[in-house]
Amino acid sequence: MENKQEKYLNFIIKDIVRDTQIYRSDVGGIKIQYPWVKYSMGIDNYWLKHQYAPSAYWEYCRDKYALSEDEVADTWIRVVKELNNKVSNFSKNLNETTERYKKNMIKYLDYIKSDMRSGVSFNGKHFYLFGCNISVHLNHNDYPPYFAWVPSCFKEVVKNNYALPDDMITDLWYDWFGDYIRDQYMTMKRLR
Repeated sequence: MENKQEKYLNFIIKDIVRDTQIYRSDVGGIKIQYPWVKYSMGIDNYWLKHQYAPSAYWEYCRDKYALSEDEVADTWIRVVKELNNKVSNFSKNLNETTERYKKNMIKYLDYIKSDMRSGVSFNGKHFYLFGCNISVHLNHNDYPPYFAWVPSCFKEVVKNNYALPDDMITDLWYDWFGDYIRDQYMTMKRLR
C-alpha cells in the first residue's frame, strides 16, 4: 500500500509528464516544451540525456510542489524514464503518420498523372488537367524549371476533383508533382 508521500510523488510525475508538450518540428524531427523551461529550447530530447536534474527543474519542483532535494532527485529519474517513453511513442506515431502521408501523396500523384494529358508545342511542354493548362516553356540553359508558386488552376482543380486541403496541395506540388514536371521537361529537352 502506497503511503501519502509516495502518492504525492506519483501525482507530481504524472503532472510533469502531462505538462510536457511534444511537437513535430518544422525540420522533420521533434521539439519538446518542458514545463520547467520557460521558453522552448527547440532541442529534441536534450534534457532527457542527463543523469542529474538541471537547475531549472530543481527550482520548478521546489517552487511548484515544495519538494525536498531528495524528492527532486528521485522524481527526476522517474520523470526522465516516463518522458523517454512518451517521446519514443510520439516518434513511432510520427514515423507511421509520415509513411501514411507519403503513400497518400503517391496515390494522389498517380490519380493526377492518369487524369492528365500532355502535349507539346514549339515553345514547350503543356500539361492539361481537367481544362487546367500548365505549360513549361523551354529555356536556353540546361536547368529544369523552378516553380515559385503553385499554379492557381492546379490548386483549384485538385481541390475540386480530389478534395485535398491547401497544405496537401502545396506539398503535392512542391515535393511530388513539380518533380514529375521537371523530369518530363528535362526528357523533352534532351530529345531536342
